[in-house]
Amino acid sequence: MSLELTDLIGPGVAVVAVAVGVWQYRLTSLREFIKPVREAQLKLYQEASSAAAQIATLQQESPEWIKARQEFLRLYYRPLAIVESFDHATESGERLTVERAMIIFKSCLDDEKQCNELGANLSGLSLALAHSCRESLGRSWGYKQGQAVGGRLSGGCTGLSNATVDEEIEPANRKVDARAAGSEQAKRK
Repeated sequence: MSLELTDLIGPGVAVVAVAVGVWQYRLTSLREFIKPVREAQLKLYQEASSAAAQIATLQQESPEWIKARQEFLRLYYRPLAIVESFDHATESGERLTVERAMIIFKSCLDDEKQCNELGANLSGLSLALAHSCRESLGRSWGYKQGQAVGGRLSGGCTGLSNATVDEEIEPANRKVDARAAGSEQAKRK
């Protein structure tokens, strides 16, 4: 009895169909697994951005401002740390992460006078935080870098350029780095 090509086609098609089915199942289950994480990330980024914007725009020490400050600190110390972006880019590809934007905003919130002396302000830092949230969402949701950079997400509205964000963040960034170096020195003494 000889084996003919037609005898192999049926089992071959069955093997390919099973392989495609397994691949689709894995892809779907991965999407379903990550979906709640992405939804939580979006919700927490919106809350953090909103709290920062309220802090930057409301009258200081008003009841709304105090509530916004408490909300920002709640997010800073608790749930946002679970989902915020914290990938540390190399010096040549330095980007402002949500983690870093939160740290810088809090640092300036703690000492706004010194922050202003360094040329930064809470309004600009609030915008920088919102932009870093948008870029983080774009990366985690699979957008290519060009689709979420420079204030655009798939042809959306224009925002701050990377140069403007850098100009706003850099003075506060130096302050945070100086504080961190000072606390490291104090620990060593």
